[in-house]
Amino acid sequence: MDNSIKTNIKHFFQQQAEIYPDEYYFENIQKIISNTAKNKQSNNSPESLSEPLIGIGKQNSDFIFVSDKAFNFETSKILSKEANNLFEKILNAIDLNIDDIYLTHLHTIDGHYEYIFNDQINIIKPQLIICFGSDVGKKLIKTEKSVSDIHGKIFKYHGYDTLVTYHPDAILKNNNLKRMVWEDFKKIKTFRR
Repeated sequence: MDNSIKTNIKHFFQQQAEIYPDEYYFENIQKIISNTAKNKQSNNSPESLSEPLIGIGKQNSDFIFVSDKAFNFETSKILSKEANNLFEKILNAIDLNIDDIYLTHLHTIDGHYEYIFNDQINIIKPQLIICFGSDVGKKLIKTEKSVSDIHGKIFKYHGYDTLVTYHPDAILKNNNLKRMVWEDFKKIKTFRR
């Protein structure tokens, strides 16, 4: 594994241990990384991922939210501050909070996101995967349609119910999306165990 990846992973674990001591799931993250290495070897994949794909949040969450934005190791965030604030307000409106969910991303330079993402969903076993934006939706549900055509509909990804909605950044840029996102999130609420 490339030294910069090791350094980023180490930094991530240190931050997680400091910020979320009660929610620090080193054993499962270790399983994800180990399984990823095995899967990549068995599938003749490139030697290393350009960037680790690690999410944050509740290990046994009903919901995995997936962004196309990379994890920022300096801030321990996937979403920008403004997008995160909006996202938290939307979650609160459906009686959830940021601590109830798992947030990850599919951003890799070389495109080998699937190995680690699949390990994440197999450990968490969510009721619903929520894709932020068409880039993530296109990758997971294998469609070329836009978010406006597919938002709010349930698709399957490796047997898991999957929904595509607008990214919080898109809502910040276009207030007219709020009503559609609200309808999507009302549907998301129905998947809570």
